[in-house]
Amino acid sequence: MRDKTAYSPRKSNAIVMLICAIVFILGARFILSDPHSPSPLHFRVPIIGDISTPHCPSKMLTGVPCPVCGITRSVANVVRGRIIEGFRYHPLGPFLVFMVLISIPASVWILVTPDIAETEFQRERNRYLSKMLTWITVALIILAWLVTLARHFNFIGW
Repeated sequence: MRDKTAYSPRKSNAIVMLICAIVFILGARFILSDPHSPSPLHFRVPIIGDISTPHCPSKMLTGVPCPVCGITRSVANVVRGRIIEGFRYHPLGPFLVFMVLISIPASVWILVTPDIAETEFQRERNRYLSKMLTWITVALIILAWLVTLARHFNFIGW
């Protein structure tokens, strides 16, 4: 019989994912974005006040936006319900917020369901899905960067 107090990597990962998702959403709520401000972003932290953030180092050095330029503003806007504006800052912002929001109930589900032993087939399937998800994520980031570069060089506009 399995000891119920034994370490469960599945549940530990779910706890970490849940904490990260909640911190992500709450943190995005404190980000303020004003396109007319000289500082691109600042955080309004209770008690401390406003904290400005620097510009993207890659864009400052090369003049070309990096693959994730605009993602912070995008997430900040999507969390406030301005999805179209978030999409304009970075095409993956709304998708990222959606994935984080989905991870919250998924993590809770993992925490409340009992652990069962995985078969070798399930472990292999999970490894395959993990690799597939990694490559899909890389492809989406590259595609979004190409869209950002096309917008930057005025090949497309929106």
